[in-house]
Amino acid sequence: MNATQPRPRPCPVMRHHKKLGMAYVAFKRRGLKRRTIYLGPWGSRTAAVRYAAFCKRWRWHLQVVRTPGTWPARRMIEHQGRTLSLARWAREAGIGVSALRWRLD
Repeated sequence: MNATQPRPRPCPVMRHHKKLGMAYVAFKRRGLKRRTIYLGPWGSRTAAVRYAAFCKRWRWHLQVVRTPGTWPARRMIEHQGRTLSLARWAREAGIGVSALRWRLD
């Protein structure tokens, strides 16, 4: 993976719902509401198989959909005829986004 691509997030952890006795996964994708997926009874083979399938889909989604430039940029900056997002300018300058934002403000 080169430096321009974002690092994929790890698959959300499978958790135990104590009242229902169910295994579940809770996650939030960028710009969307929080989601909870119930996988089956806690400790069962069904829950483990469904969790493995979820993690495969999660990785696939991040690799295919989350490519550089797919998310709308919050702050675009023009300099010397080039318009890039704040994050891209920071990457080119070799400094952090917060440092660049502080210097511009």
